[in-house]
Amino acid sequence: LWLLVILQVALLWVVTDLRHQAIPS
Repeated sequence: LWLLVILQVALLWVVTDLRHQAIPS
């Protein structure tokens, strides 16, 4: 159960990081 939660949080963090990198600064 904890592994599933960790994977979900990690995936969300990666997606958010990619979105921030995609934003032109």
